[in-house]
Amino acid sequence: MRTKEDYYKILQVHYLAEPEVIESAYKRLAKKYHPDVNKNKESKEIMQRINKAYEVLGNPDKRGVYDMVWEKNYESRRGYDNKNKDIHEKYNITLYKSKTALDKYFKSIAEDKLDTAYGLISNIDKENITKEDFINWQKAVSVVYKLQKYDCEFHQVYKDKLLCGYLYSDVIEFDVAIEEYNEVMDMVEKNVIKKMVVLDEDGEWRVFIGYEKLQGFINKFKSLTSLLNAKDIIQELNETHNRTDSLTGLLNQRGMKERIESEIQRFDRYGNVFSLIMCNIYIGKRIGTSIKEEVRDFIISEMAKTLKGNLRGVDTIGRWEDNSFLILLPETNSVSAIKTANKIKTIFREERIRHRSIIHKVSMSFSITEYASSLEETLNKLNDGHSKN
Repeated sequence: MRTKEDYYKILQVHYLAEPEVIESAYKRLAKKYHPDVNKNKESKEIMQRINKAYEVLGNPDKRGVYDMVWEKNYESRRGYDNKNKDIHEKYNITLYKSKTALDKYFKSIAEDKLDTAYGLISNIDKENITKEDFINWQKAVSVVYKLQKYDCEFHQVYKDKLLCGYLYSDVIEFDVAIEEYNEVMDMVEKNVIKKMVVLDEDGEWRVFIGYEKLQGFINKFKSLTSLLNAKDIIQELNETHNRTDSLTGLLNQRGMKERIESEIQRFDRYGNVFSLIMCNIYIGKRIGTSIKEEVRDFIISEMAKTLKGNLRGVDTIGRWEDNSFLILLPETNSVSAIKTANKIKTIFREERIRHRSIIHKVSMSFSITEYASSLEETLNKLNDGHSKN
């Protein structure tokens, strides 16, 4: 859990406060600072901090993990009694042991000690994955990706969690910040992935992989290695072909395909879900007239700015064809992608764009899909049809 915020101070409660006290404090502050009630320009930001603090302190598991961070940042304020000190020492030991197991796993991968890494995965994983397959998988990955740095941070604690049909009494989830060198793309990539460490039946903390079969992943990474022989050609293409649309400043179709391919590699390696939204543009015109290219370009440019300003920082938008945009949504399933499309639809429902003295009405249609198997199949799904705004 990465935060320097003092959530106890934000909610104005003691660090030993009971759950009922925390809930009562949250309700009191929400009534005071909710933007619908408090018109102060800072109330929205204050309310966001209050919500975040309650999200953590109102959840026993998240609060337990947060207290580990809080102790380090606000140690001088503690003054714990012996009972609470014992509780936190127990948490410390548990979190230390689980983090140590995860650190050893990634260190073994980085140092190519794959036998050792295999020994650190859960017993359930060992039943599903042979050592030979595990080693072949990691070797295939290492040809494309070179692990350079990693940093494991506590995220969540679970009790009695069901994984692969086995009920684990204790599971701890970590955020792992990874820095890798991509040999195919000749670039350093940074990602944050989720990793779970489980308390196995023999009382040892082990890393949970969660895959039943690895051969498909092994084959995909082996196929990528053939691209390494063409690295010089790829670099030449990078220099001679522009990947930016000159009108909007967004990625063009080529640039978007490369960005999606990079996301597919993350999907193949970590199982990170992502979705795509195709947006077709319709510009209203007077009967018997046509839209001039100058007007169309101005409208598309303005729409690109509006779209970009209403997406998350991690999302990518590109100009796909003359009258269409493609939006890439990492870590987003189809349900969340539909919500994003509805948000865009609402923005452009009454959109009017003025060019000189003429006001033009614009609308959009959408096609949405969650990535499943291949880029070609995914793009074909997007081209199947659009729902007009």
